[in-house]
Amino acid sequence: MRPASLNHTAAFAAALLALPLAAHAAFDGDFAITDVTTPAGIYTLDSFAGATGAVTFAQWSVTFGPSLDGTSYLDTTLAPQSITFGTGTPSQEGFFESKISLIVEVPCDGFVSFNFETENASKDGLASFAVYLSGELQYILTDAHKQGGSGFQVSAGDTLEFRSATLSSGTNSFATNVTTISDFVFTVSVIPEPATAGLLLGLAAMGLTGRRRRSAEQAAV
Repeated sequence: MRPASLNHTAAFAAALLALPLAAHAAFDGDFAITDVTTPAGIYTLDSFAGATGAVTFAQWSVTFGPSLDGTSYLDTTLAPQSITFGTGTPSQEGFFESKISLIVEVPCDGFVSFNFETENASKDGLASFAVYLSGELQYILTDAHKQGGSGFQVSAGDTLEFRSATLSSGTNSFATNVTTISDFVFTVSVIPEPATAGLLLGLAAMGLTGRRRRSAEQAAV
């Protein structure tokens, strides 16, 4: 017969392994990017007459950077499954730049992952898609076309930023970037409910008691 202490220990281990992971998928909940004020649609700086600085899109803070022809934009028509954003500069002589930045605060410790597809084109200019975590650059892509996935650990209070930027200088110069983010997932370990925590502590205590009793019996033999 299997000793009671081993049964209790096995039950305790099984209970620990059974603790679930909370997965938050897509651009909703704590990462929602659409609401009543900013419903699904296509937005540029011109969409917010008189606005200065960042614009609130549900949980996200979006900054439309300088752009002579208003080509920094955010498309949330497919949210919450995916979002598309981009920037561009006019094809004419001179120095031009455009940028759009999307920032959200991470609610708790966890792991964030997403897929991306980005396209860059330029003549005498630079176009890029970049990801920042709490202001620190994680990576920047300037490839003509790049598709893949990314993921990293995050902590409560961190800020996650997606940024599209373009600049150009010269005769008939231009630069454009278009980026789509999809399959956005945030995963965090669930803190056990009080009842669950009590059960785990009870199982641990039972296992410890069984072990001590068994040791005492062996010593008395």
